[in-house]
Amino acid sequence: MRGRVTAFLDEMHRDHTGDHVVAVSHGAAIRACVAAAFGVDHARRDALAGPSNASVTTLAIHDHGRSVVSFNLPAGPDDLAESVA
Repeated sequence: MRGRVTAFLDEMHRDHTGDHVVAVSHGAAIRACVAAAFGVDHARRDALAGPSNASVTTLAIHDHGRSVVSFNLPAGPDDLAESVA
């Protein structure tokens, strides 16, 4: 799975540099994205807490790599607006 989500993140960076992109996915894929951003290998990925249902995780993708801006935030309308500002 990590290969697929890493390829997706690379594609989003290539095709949407400077844009905000909203992607909806399941917890395992989100955890794989977060693990890749932190440089956590596949064997240790499951040690990361999984996101709650309907939560918001925000990643930043730059030329020099990826970073986790927020993880597992509540998904109310006000919360979502703040996480992408």
